[in-house]
Amino acid sequence: MKLISLKIHQKSSQGWGTKELYFGERITQIYGPNESGKTPLVLLIMYCLGLPAEFRNDILNNCSAATLKLELTQKLSITRRLDRDFHITVEVDSGILSFVDELEFSQFLLEKTGIPTTRLTSKSGLPTHIYLSTLWPIFYLEQDKGYTSTYVTKNNFIQNQQGEIIRSLMGFPEINPYDKRKKLIEAQQKLKVLDELVHQKKQFISSLQGAEIKSYNDIKKLGMEIEQLSLEMESLKNSKHHKTDAINSLEILIQQANKEVSTTNNNYSETKAWLDGLAKIEHKIETEIDTLSLNEDARRVFSSFADICAQPGCGLFLASSETYGKNLLYLRDQLKDLESSRQRAQLQLLELERTQKANNQRLTNLTSHREKANDDSSIELFVETVSRVTSEMVDKRLEKSKLEKISLLEEELLKISIDRERAILNESALRGSREAGDPELLRFKMDFIKKIQKWLQILETRNVPKNFTLDSEFKLNFGTERFESFHGTSRLKIVLSYHAALYELVLEKKSTELNFLIFDTPKQHEISETAFDNFIKNLRQIVETQGGQVIFSSTSYKYEGRDGDIDWLPTYEEFEQPMFMGKPVQI
Repeated sequence: MKLISLKIHQKSSQGWGTKELYFGERITQIYGPNESGKTPLVLLIMYCLGLPAEFRNDILNNCSAATLKLELTQKLSITRRLDRDFHITVEVDSGILSFVDELEFSQFLLEKTGIPTTRLTSKSGLPTHIYLSTLWPIFYLEQDKGYTSTYVTKNNFIQNQQGEIIRSLMGFPEINPYDKRKKLIEAQQKLKVLDELVHQKKQFISSLQGAEIKSYNDIKKLGMEIEQLSLEMESLKNSKHHKTDAINSLEILIQQANKEVSTTNNNYSETKAWLDGLAKIEHKIETEIDTLSLNEDARRVFSSFADICAQPGCGLFLASSETYGKNLLYLRDQLKDLESSRQRAQLQLLELERTQKANNQRLTNLTSHREKANDDSSIELFVETVSRVTSEMVDKRLEKSKLEKISLLEEELLKISIDRERAILNESALRGSREAGDPELLRFKMDFIKKIQKWLQILETRNVPKNFTLDSEFKLNFGTERFESFHGTSRLKIVLSYHAALYELVLEKKSTELNFLIFDTPKQHEISETAFDNFIKNLRQIVETQGGQVIFSSTSYKYEGRDGDIDWLPTYEEFEQPMFMGKPVQI
């Protein structure tokens, strides 16, 4: 998503408006004194994006509408009137769309951003959806209450709303989907299809591979060998010294054959050593199982003593019995995995033995042919050498083609396996085990915490604990201290760090087309100018690298922009001080 421009339309010939104000590619700074109209300008950006807003009478009496131009899969021109409850028109390539309902416009825009519009559960237990008004507090911090908490909204009607919004943004399963049973069935069906696809791909790859051990770096190596053989063939065709060049070509073929024999022998030795290692590990696990069984037998004997367990099922050894069962199950699973690995290794050894024989035979034939070369006539030798080189080229091209196909299939398998892993996590979430079994979500939380810590450091924060956690709704937990116990500068820095960290993660994951962040006058007087300057410059570096736009308004701090940045300044001077909106004669 790219914000292009904003234009405010005057209500009458004496009303207020603006020229078309263009956003910077990276940073847009709205710089002006207090009461120059910065906040209405920022609010009108969000108003065009569906956020409910209240404007003062002077704005309502002088301005009729605002138009926001942006790119979101296509060019959109969004116009929203100020004199109606909800009326938005969107000009697209195919014509003009009209929206008089917030939900309808929300679903239209969310679909374009890539954020799911599935039904969630409201606090009253009814079905509901994500509205833009519930999403924008992540990307927009308003002047009055936006810096009081990490998520500020007037419309808090979804169960676990903050968590649901962030999960939707980052592509994680919902906490409380309304159609949970239906979604569980769909998730199970999707998982079944993906399981079958993974199985089919693995079988196809296995049938192409046989039991060979191949490094797919060999594709590059084979390409070089084919190129060398092509040069040899060209040399033979253009040669006037048939016998000498034919013998040289044979020498090259023998050299290649020697390398292949050596590589196969090394692979055989490594696989044999690995197989021997598996046998030792299996023996150790079996010994551990025997030890566990002896311990369990001892437990049963102790349990049988009336002095120790006076009643059947006394529960004294319940914990140790459960641990025994879990450990035994884990060890047996390991044995199954080792058995599968052992069978694969044995198949690989058989295939390597066949490859060894074939390579040795080929080397013997080439060496024998080289020894007879001096006795053959130059023409006979030339013809036979050309035939051998041609045969080598054909074999290597076929092998390269097969390896390329396997490599492509493995890429497809990896993609399907990732989709399958997500499907497993989704199905697990719908079953109720949302977080414990979701390593991707846990990894996201860890990354989120690290980035918050980084931004707190950038803002030179001193009075906030470095160790904190995030709960299931991604709310900050400072151990014995609640977020509400922080005030003033400390709270402001926490909020700024939270939003900067989340914005950075959104840009990195690219799970949505949304890539802007807006701060309306973030109380720079409560932060040192050096710290805030460092904050903006670090954001600038991130949007430069990841692609994005940061818009902020400022009264005292002045950011020195670079290429791709722009300043919006108050230019209408018919008032007591320069203003951002003015009369049409100056527009």
